[in-house]
Order: sequence, then structure tokens, then C-alpha cells
Amino acid sequence: MTKMNKVRFGEFLKKFPIVELPVTIGEDTHLEFSRINDPLPQLMIDQYILSPKDPELDEFTEFIPCFRLKKSEEFVAIVYWVGALLDYQYVMLTFNRKGVEIDRSTIAGTKVIENSLLTSVATIDEELIIYIAAGEADAHTNQFDASSSKSFSLEILPNGEIISE
Repeated sequence: MTKMNKVRFGEFLKKFPIVELPVTIGEDTHLEFSRINDPLPQLMIDQYILSPKDPELDEFTEFIPCFRLKKSEEFVAIVYWVGALLDYQYVMLTFNRKGVEIDRSTIAGTKVIENSLLTSVATIDEELIIYIAAGEADAHTNQFDASSSKSFSLEILPNGEIISE
């Protein structure tokens, strides 16, 4: 990538409106964000979102910017939605002030695996704790299996790292 076709970090961040906490991300939250935020341009996706560990994307994969958290001294945190075939994820991504990635974590989403529909929702509170509830339903009947329900939390540290609590 040559210097001429790089996107400045500030321009990338403008795609993510600042949100007031607490905020909850559910199965259909991306519909709200896609009404108010344009999909990310490929150049921004290539430069700031994709990592070498990511699987190859197909032409139907879509990235929707959701929001960013209020400024911190050490890091910037954004959430985006990535939609692929039978796999929808909300990803929290933290950067240092210069736009270098610090950490990332999938915080909510829906994924079909064989005959199961795995769904998780997340709430981010004012203390930057991310509470996640996950469960499983039959992919054909959408019948929820209460015994599959789990909850856990993540925390965004002052340095931008995302850790399990």
C-alpha cells in the first residue's frame, strides 16, 4: 500500500459515532447502525480492520461501523459488525492514539454451526465492563435451549487490552 492511498486514522474514526454508555448490542442491533452509518470502504477495512489471522473474505462479507467509546488517554475503542454467510459478529477493536491495533474481541453475534444457532448479546457499562450472555437454539425450529445459556464478562483495561474477568 503506497502512502497516497492510506486513510488517516481520524478519517476512519469519523465513521464511528461516539455512544453514551451503557449500551446493549443484540441480534438485530446492526440494522439500526446500518440505517445511520454507511458501510466501511474497502480501503479502511484493509488498513484498520483486517488482520493477517482473518480467514479469506468472500464478496458478500459486509462491515458496518457501529460506534466508538468516549476518548480515553491511552486508547480508542470501536465496535463494528461483520456479516458473512451464517456468521454475524460484533467486534470490539482497540487502537493506540496513532491507530495501531492493541486488541480485539468478538463481543456478540449469531453463528450457525450444523443444527445449532449460537447467539450472544453484550452490554458495555460505564466502567468498560462488557457483560455477555450466550445461548443456543435449534437452527430449524429456533427453540432455545435454556441449559446452554452462559454468561461471562470482559474488561477493557486502561491500556486498551481486552481481558476476561
